[in-house]
Amino acid sequence: VRNALLARVQAYRAKGLAGIAPYALAGGKTRSPGEELKTATLASKKLEQYAPAAYQYLLSYPNGKPAGSQEILRWSHFDAHGSPTIALTQVLLIPDGDAYIVSQRQFYASTGYNAEQAIAAFLPAQDGGTIVVYANRTSTDQITGFGGGTKRSLGSKILASQLETMFEKARAKVK
Repeated sequence: VRNALLARVQAYRAKGLAGIAPYALAGGKTRSPGEELKTATLASKKLEQYAPAAYQYLLSYPNGKPAGSQEILRWSHFDAHGSPTIALTQVLLIPDGDAYIVSQRQFYASTGYNAEQAIAAFLPAQDGGTIVVYANRTSTDQITGFGGGTKRSLGSKILASQLETMFEKARAKVK
């Protein structure tokens, strides 16, 4: 297992999103976490307006690394909805002018979902403060078929409520 995970990390570090091996599905079908992470980044296109170097780096990784950027790669073993899961995670810390971008990508998960990308953008405000923008996109085959749209809608509402509560608590601590 360690050798397989290491090979995935090495391929990703060498070729970026194109180096992420697809998952083999039933019936000879495949699913590409690399394409799903690219789609997640493209869905955050507004980021390009405020942090163009960071946005391009997310699309072209490992090429075009902005000065001062840092990368952390790790693997984790955890329980996801009753199933033991192994995930490979990359964290990128990317300064871009006065903005600062933190990205977390899970480019391999052994079960439960295909890929996940979270981006937090810390952007300077005109009043000298900081605006925090957060986006998360998780790709899964678990909520397809009949009722999939309803499940996604409910999941988005629950996540939005949880994030709002989390950010309100963080804001209260800062004040």
